[in-house]
Amino acid sequence: AGAKIDLFHLKLDGSVRRYEPTRISLGYQEKLKVSPELHEINFETGEGFVIVTDGFTDQIGGDRVNYSYGYRRLIKVLEKVGDAEAKEITKSLGNDLKKWQGNQKRRDDVTVVAFRV
Repeated sequence: AGAKIDLFHLKLDGSVRRYEPTRISLGYQEKLKVSPELHEINFETGEGFVIVTDGFTDQIGGDRVNYSYGYRRLIKVLEKVGDAEAKEITKSLGNDLKKWQGNQKRRDDVTVVAFRV
């Protein structure tokens, strides 16, 4: 997906596979002599992919103090809406994040990209 950004693969069987990124910034590749790991992803027509920025998963909310949205919650929502159109997936994620955030202040920018192949 990208440096420090996970990719979520929405499979036709309803499962979600998370591809974790290489934890390096793209601007430091030459200096550190490292490159992001490349993955070849096999997919079927109709499957989807989702990318969210860390502002999404790091957002504080819920009933506990200083408790972030996290990846488990994100994957659970994706499993529920994984067969929907990309626009509906982003809408569902946005609604769930707003509900989670409640009265907490937004900590960071939030970006969600969803697409189907």
